[in-house]
Amino acid sequence: MIKLIIFDLGGVVISIPEYKYFDYLARENDVSPYLVERIISISAPVLESGKISLSEFQDNMGREFGMPSRKVGWLTFFKKRAKLDEDVITIVESLSKNYKIAFLSNIDKWRYDYVIKHIMAGVLHLFSYKFASFRLGSVKPSPRIYREVLKRTRFRSSEVIFIDNNYENVEGARSVGMKSIKFSNPKRLALELKKFGIKLESV
Repeated sequence: MIKLIIFDLGGVVISIPEYKYFDYLARENDVSPYLVERIISISAPVLESGKISLSEFQDNMGREFGMPSRKVGWLTFFKKRAKLDEDVITIVESLSKNYKIAFLSNIDKWRYDYVIKHIMAGVLHLFSYKFASFRLGSVKPSPRIYREVLKRTRFRSSEVIFIDNNYENVEGARSVGMKSIKFSNPKRLALELKKFGIKLESV
């Protein structure tokens, strides 16, 4: 029986067009957006696991791309582009009537602080548990982070559904026994939840 439903933030609860950030850095440095994405995918987890500061991350990226660190714009871009997905929040609100709700995000302290204060302030009450990678010291899809969530919430993996827009993160959750859904859009999410027998009111 499902008791806890965990949502990713960026790309699920929060809409953030990361490809536009990759395009920006690619234009600034006359390189491929795919190269930018690959470099970010290697470096960002170090920041998001709390091992380095934002200034250190931007200094590293500045050296990597040969640009002033202030132009890396990791947090600036996020503040300009990130917004709440109201359709997903409608689903969260419906689910919260019958289930415990959590979020688990690969996110650094600086973006997280902005999310809590400016993006999700009005909906935080819907989430019984709030997990950020920089606080847990590891990132998805490492099995360690999912096990830590299970330990802190005291739910069995068979009682949990995890939702993420990243296939590797979904597989990471499945590797510890959680049921998982690969997010694509709110309408599809509602259908997938119902396949698990989840009660959704007014959705």
